[in-house]
Parts: sequence; C-alpha cells; structure tokens
Amino acid sequence: MRKSSYYLWFFALCLLILYGCGKLERKGTPTSNTPPTVFFTNVPPESTSFSVNPRMYWFGIDVDGFITAYQYAVMVTDSVVGAGGVEEVKNLLHSIPPDSVSWVDQLSLKNMIGAHVQAEPGGHARNVKTYADMDPEIYTPQYIFLRAIDNRGAISEVKNKLFYRNNHRPEAFIDVDEDFASQNHYCLEETTLTWKGIAISWSGQDTADYPDERDQPEFDFKWELVGPFDSPSAVDTGVVVDSSLDSILIVGQWVYTRWVSQRRHVFKGLENYADSGYGWYQLRVRVRDDAFVSHETPATLDFRILKPKFRYADKNRKTILVVDATAYGKATGIADNGSPVDTGDVRPFYRDALSQPGLYDELKFWYDPYSAPAEDKKSPPGEDVLSRYDLTIVLNLGSKPAITEQSYKRYKEYLNVGGRLWLIGLNNFRLSSGRAEPHSVQGELRGPAPNTYEVASEYCGIEEVFVPTYTFVDTMTLEFVGAEPFGLWEDLPVLEADPAKCGELKGYDPTNVAYYFGVRGIPYVCYDAMSNKLDFARRIPYQRRIYSFISYYGSISPMHQKPCAINYIGSTNRTAEFCFPLNLMKNESPDYPVFDVMKKMVEWFWEDLP
Repeated sequence: MRKSSYYLWFFALCLLILYGCGKLERKGTPTSNTPPTVFFTNVPPESTSFSVNPRMYWFGIDVDGFITAYQYAVMVTDSVVGAGGVEEVKNLLHSIPPDSVSWVDQLSLKNMIGAHVQAEPGGHARNVKTYADMDPEIYTPQYIFLRAIDNRGAISEVKNKLFYRNNHRPEAFIDVDEDFASQNHYCLEETTLTWKGIAISWSGQDTADYPDERDQPEFDFKWELVGPFDSPSAVDTGVVVDSSLDSILIVGQWVYTRWVSQRRHVFKGLENYADSGYGWYQLRVRVRDDAFVSHETPATLDFRILKPKFRYADKNRKTILVVDATAYGKATGIADNGSPVDTGDVRPFYRDALSQPGLYDELKFWYDPYSAPAEDKKSPPGEDVLSRYDLTIVLNLGSKPAITEQSYKRYKEYLNVGGRLWLIGLNNFRLSSGRAEPHSVQGELRGPAPNTYEVASEYCGIEEVFVPTYTFVDTMTLEFVGAEPFGLWEDLPVLEADPAKCGELKGYDPTNVAYYFGVRGIPYVCYDAMSNKLDFARRIPYQRRIYSFISYYGSISPMHQKPCAINYIGSTNRTAEFCFPLNLMKNESPDYPVFDVMKKMVEWFWEDLP
C-alpha cells in the first residue's frame, strides 16, 4: 500500500513539471539600452598650450552595461569652422557606425587624426597625435572630439576640448660609417650568399621638443635615391631611381604613401654611369615628426657603386689582372734572403706564360707596392680596378711576405661578388717562421689580421700552414726540389726547381752583411693543411689538392708529400694558392711544363664563366 502511494506522488510531480515547462507569454515593457556617457578630466585644463603631443585623460560611465571602447578625432579649428562649427562636427562624428573599421576609415577619408582605443578599467590616458605649424612661433588651435561605445553598440554623446600646439622641425640623419662616402661599394642585381647588398640606415631627432635623445617620438620618413652620375657635382634630384613606398588600407582599398616608418633599406640592382664602370648616387631622406611637420632640407649621402664589369659588361670576355706584390731586393734597399733582385727577373716570365692562345682577351699588370713607374705605385689595386677583371693573379715571390691586410680586405670583397683569385708565392698569408709545427690560421690571424684569416680559411679552405725555418748559411741546400701532381690533377706535369734560376736569388749572412751569396734553393716554401669543408656544389669527392711537396730529404722530411698547391670552389667564386714561385721551375722546350700549368689553371678558372 505504501509503495503504491509513492508511485502516485511521483506521477503527480512529473505532471506538475511538464506543465511548468510550457510556453509562457512575456508581460511588461522591455528595458531599453542606455547609451554610455564620457567625460574629459580637468587635467590638462581647457585651452592649454603644448609643444609635444599632449597626454589626454578621460573616463566613461555605462549604467546598464559596460564600455568596450573609446573613439577620438582631432581637427584644427579652421577645419571645424569650415565644416559648420563644433556642433556640426559632433553630429557628423556621432553618425559614424560604432565598429573600429568604420571609425578609422571615415577619419582617413576626411583626412583627420584619430584612433579607436579599447577601454580599460577606471579612467583612460593617451598621448594624442596632434597638428602643428611649420613655424615654431605659431600655436595651432585644435579640438579633440571623444565618444564612448558600450557592449551593445550604443554611442555616447560626443564631447570636445580645445587646446593649442606648436612644434619645432625635426632633423634627419643618415647613419653610416665616417668613411662610407669615400669607399667604393660593389653592387649586384640580387643579393647572394656572400654579397648582402648595400644597407643604409637613417634616423630622426627632435631635441627642441624632446630634449632627451633617448626618448624621441615616433618619426615617419620619406626617402629618394637619385643617380647614377659621373660625380657628386653632377647630381640631378629629378633622376629618381628608387624611393620609399608603403600602403595603408582605407575603406577596403590600399592607398599608397611615401611616408614610411622604415629606418633601413638594402639597395641592389644599381647601375654604373654609362660605360664608366662606376656610378655616383645620392640618398635624400626627410623626416616627419608626431605633428606631421617635416624639415625642408633633407639629409643627403653621396656614395659610389661599382657594378662589376667582369660579371655584367660582357659575359664572354676573359680579363686577367696580375698584381705583382713582390718585395724586390733592389726596390726595398735590402737583399732579402731568396728575393728576386728586381722586376725584370720575373715579370716577363709571367707575361709570356699567360700569352698563350685563347687564355685572355685583356691582360694588365699592376705593380704593388715596390715598382716603377711612380704612377703605378698603389697598394693594393682599388675596387674600381678589381671590378673590371674576371681573374686576379697575385705574385708574392720574395721571402718577405708583401700581401697586406688591406689587400686581403679588397680581395675578400672582390670574391664576395664573384671574383676569381690565384695566389702564387712564398708565405702568402704572412705567418711567422721558425716553428716546428703548422700554424693555425685561426689562432694566428683571426685577431690581428681578420681579412687575411677570412681569405685563407673561408675562401681558400686552409686550416693550417707550415712555414719552414731558413738557415742563414751559404752551404745550406734548401729542401724544396719540386712538386708532383695529385689525384684528379695527374695530367699536369711534374715541376722541378731550377738550380740555375735559384742561384740568381741573393741571400746574406747576418753576421757579415757585406757577404752575399746565391741561394741554391727556394726558401720558405710552405705546405697547407686543408679543412674538411666541402665545395659549395657538395660534389664528393671534390679534389682540392693540385700539387704535393717533393723534399730533397724524402720521407724523413715532415714536408714531403704535403699539399703545396690547392684550389677551392666557393658559393660564388673560385680561388687557388701555389706555395712556390712558378718562375723558378724548369721550363725547357719542347714541353714547357710551367706554361702548361699556367694554361690549365687559367682554363680551370674559366670553367664557370656564363
């Protein structure tokens, strides 16, 4: 009985719940959304004058919800009067839909400053961008108009506040090293792994309005590059080849503007002036501050570019520059051990060796640094010379290393744009002699001679160099007697040192400086220890050793069968180093083995010509 009564009560409860879930009619009048209210604070007071963008304070109230955003606009009083007065502008701004896109687009169309700002708890403060006259003595009157948006899209009444602003013109600066304008700058069509373009930065300053140089306002910049010209005096500001360009989205459409926030640009693809091999350009930069005031005089920078003629002038030509960097005994006033006496001992040999049919279309000798005539005494050749030649051969034939750190800086930049470099001589990287173990090029060169280190390590793939000790006695027979080809280069001839040619070299006894003798060998012939770097094309194996050292003492010598001539393929360049002078090798007819080596090496350099 009790169980049955429980069932009856449960059934009645279910009916009651189902009846309560039925559709009910709404009764009464729904409440309407009350628009929010917005107020300016008393700080800063009405009609305050400023020399920087003012910091404005406001707050809002929404009695039946919450405020999601504030929207403001700034207009100069002349524009307000032209639009019909303050009330007309307030009505116009109130009519704009509450979403941020509509607000920003409409202000852009009306050429007004303004912003859509997300609401924050409590009051709100913001540095407001304003207008100013070019004349710092004039204070420009203007209004800020403000409205609030609540969570249901209701818009408050528009409030306004009058204030004044003057401004001093900002100044633009082009930020480059002091010697930038006096340097030659290589320029290619596109950046590569080794050439990163001509990067120039600029900045602005407005210390009259913002005395703290560390706290400057945001600037906009407009720049133009004009050129090319024959000289800085020939600049024509109407010949614009590049300029700033950006775009902003207004009402769904992209609109271009020349004023940009960019502070740096990488230039590439610049052309030489006519057929000169170089071109002068002028960069002109203007700055605009937070009041849209710009200086009437732009910052300017004149600089000279070199678009390498060996890459672009004629793709099929073969041009060779021979740089004679030898320290000759007669020119230096001393008799270095193993140095040629004068230029006549060697230059005719290399000229004849290169004058074989088909090796070049143009050949030039550059005498660096001990030579005549006087007008050729330049050390080293400048970029304007190097940029004209497909292959540069550097002769360093004396026992006193003469390829300077400044020279290697220029050779490195030449290689970066696709040059080809062949070093021939003794101790080409200026390492100290007299040690029993090889020199690490990183340990000895990286600090004091970074450019020499980079060419040796990064561009020739050399990790260590062994420089032998030279004994100052006339009975010493130096151990380098020749070189034999290695591996894939076995078609090259064996080279033998010529005792007769070596005897023409001069040595001296330091204990008796008046006593000179013929050096019956070649002093300071080095060998290289190559790094394990692969060539850029990653062809495995890539044969880098060309010749092996042959010692008079055979296998008991630590130098026997070590690399003494190597080559290297980089990402955009080719290099080779011979650790001995080719002019001191036997070169008898009919085979002329040294001429054969010169021919095949030059042909290897030409393999990657377009």
